[in-house]
Amino acid sequence: MQGGAGSSGGDFGNTDVSMATDTQPAVMDSVAMDDGNCGATSVVAEQVVLEEFIEIEEEVTTVEPVAFYIMLDQSFSMVPLWFGAVAGIKAFVTDPMSDGIDVALDFFPGFGMIRGCDGSGYENPHIPMGRLPGHAPAITSTLDSLLGPTGIGTPIEGALRGATAFCANFQAQNPDEKCIAVLVTDGSPSGCQEDPNALVSIVAQAFSGGVITYGVGLAGSDFTLLNRISQEGGADDCDPGAQYACDVTASADQLVLALNRIRAAVTNTVTRVETVTTVVETPLACEWELPPPDSINQGFDKMQVNVKLSATELGAKQLSYVESESACAADAWYYDDATAPTRIIACPDTCSVIESSTGAAVDILLGCPTLVLE
Repeated sequence: MQGGAGSSGGDFGNTDVSMATDTQPAVMDSVAMDDGNCGATSVVAEQVVLEEFIEIEEEVTTVEPVAFYIMLDQSFSMVPLWFGAVAGIKAFVTDPMSDGIDVALDFFPGFGMIRGCDGSGYENPHIPMGRLPGHAPAITSTLDSLLGPTGIGTPIEGALRGATAFCANFQAQNPDEKCIAVLVTDGSPSGCQEDPNALVSIVAQAFSGGVITYGVGLAGSDFTLLNRISQEGGADDCDPGAQYACDVTASADQLVLALNRIRAAVTNTVTRVETVTTVVETPLACEWELPPPDSINQGFDKMQVNVKLSATELGAKQLSYVESESACAADAWYYDDATAPTRIIACPDTCSVIESSTGAAVDILLGCPTLVLE
């Protein structure tokens, strides 16, 4: 059995034989040598493949990490809006476009928790920060477990102080990641500091330290205050209409649209050029690997190797062995290393014949004395 050779003939990279299993030596086909006195076996000879390591430049696009700390109003006035708002948040965290974003969630005035106007308590979110999409189930299951809003008052001061303090600390610990405070409410300040100027000064000071704050207003919100919070908090214009803050007064479940707009505004896609190393494999037309010694029943003897060339216009002929390339002649081959050979190489003239002949095939024959060029 034979494998092809030559660019105009067939694939001359392999000779054709019965394949061995991993645990048993190959059973080779018997091949009669030209002198008729010796029976050789034909073994698989893998074509030599030259591996070249080259460096190439390619563009790599990544999304810079960003974190959202969502502070959701859970005062009693949120009762008719609660489940719509929850649906919006759940839609946001399960949206594939949010993958890679970190999200934490808290509520004000807080579910039975002691929270201070100075932000104490709010800097520890009810749902800790985690990366989407893996963190989404924790957020959705927690939201599903809450029966609804029960808080009294709308202490926006404590919520802003806690959220911006958390983000400042988060950014200090994660200098490569922005943290965005998102205040979601349906009302005006009630409890703690209620002076709009004082509240706006909280987010302005936070922005001077690198923390951005967005205001999101549900039905009943004080947009005069929320617009100022967004503007002084360093946020982009979130609403295509008259407001600057995110306006979701039409329907609480549209909160997802506001969060999507914030995501688009604060997420940066970065494209950079990286140098990577790749391997280019080039099969060598007239070189073959010697089989491992244990693949042949009788072992390997470098002077019991022969090479047979067959082609449509040439018939079959046995090639002669020479000691080196410098001793090459027509119809000859040599070892890459005459002392410790690992490859069989066709002489240049022979290689030209292999490449130009129709249906050229090369057999590596083992077990009979090597035909040496005299």
